[in-house]
Amino acid sequence: MEIKTTRDKKNNDWDHVFTVNGVEVTMNSVDRGGFCFDTIKTDNLRINGEHWYGDGDRLPGRVCFSVVVKKDNKEEIIELETAFKDAEVQWLTLDIRKENCTKDDRSTWPTKEEGGEDFDSTYMSDDYDPYEDALSIYASMIEEAEREMDEAEFEMDEAKEDQWEDCEAEVELWGGHSTGNWCDISASIECDEELGDGEEIIVEIAEHIREACYRIYSEKRECSK
Repeated sequence: MEIKTTRDKKNNDWDHVFTVNGVEVTMNSVDRGGFCFDTIKTDNLRINGEHWYGDGDRLPGRVCFSVVVKKDNKEEIIELETAFKDAEVQWLTLDIRKENCTKDDRSTWPTKEEGGEDFDSTYMSDDYDPYEDALSIYASMIEEAEREMDEAEFEMDEAKEDQWEDCEAEVELWGGHSTGNWCDISASIECDEELGDGEEIIVEIAEHIREACYRIYSEKRECSK
């Protein structure tokens, strides 16, 4: 692995640049533990470098990456599509019932459970028309059903848009430096989300960071005047 080291003497800052599988990684001074690279983008992931923490040998023992993961919400979308269809059917059913509501056939009027309990009330005014009341109840029910249908459609459309969630991936590292054989580096990765193909490049970058730090120390790259 080739490492290009540069120094900003004015600010006493160091940059160590190396390439891992086509990704250019920049580390700052080993005493700071920061590293970065251009965002790695896949269909389901966005990966960026963050920080590493040293082990007892001052080598990176824990390397942290920030990851944005595209959520798999297919089941949620199916549930919301069903809810929208149910709401649409309810709205259409009420609209048809209102159209078929006739003055002489009270079986077509809203039920008592739907608010039609006052059609035969003796407490209504002389100009009270129960048929007009029935139509008014239908209109209110249709308005409410339309509102619920619109809300269900909005939730469904929103879920169909790409949903991304922030998380962190941590790679624990050990070994490698004692033998000088960097194939002996061991690594384990932890993340709350499924990383898929992104796991391989994350681990590979972390391993190279450990190797780079060992070489920076052993070659005394940050001791230059």
